[in-house]
Amino acid sequence: MAQSVSPLVFISGLLQTTRFYKSLFFCLFLLLLLQSITYSIGSLFFLLYSYSLNDYIDANKDTVGHPHRAIPSGKITRTQSALLFISLLIIGIVWTIVVIPKFITVF
Repeated sequence: MAQSVSPLVFISGLLQTTRFYKSLFFCLFLLLLLQSITYSIGSLFFLLYSYSLNDYIDANKDTVGHPHRAIPSGKITRTQSALLFISLLIIGIVWTIVVIPKFITVF
C-alpha cells in the first residue's frame, strides 16, 4: 500500500521535481531579454516539463545517486510524476498553439 504524505511535502516534491525556482529564474531572464511574457510563460511550461520528465526517467538511478530528490525520497510517486509531466506538456502545447499566435497577430 502506498504511503501517504502531507500536502506540504507533496507540493515540495512538485516544486523539487520541476526545478521550479531554477525554471522561473530562467524565464524571468527571458522576459527581460525578449520583453514578452507570452514567450516566457510558454518557455516555463516546457522547462518544467523537461525537468519532471528527466526525474521520471532517472528515478531508479536517483535512488542511489540522488536519494534526496522527490521520487526516490517518496515526496511524490512515479505515477504522480508521469501525470505532472504529461500535464505540463499538454499545457505547453496548448499555450503555443492558442496563445502565442494570438499574441503575434496583435503586433
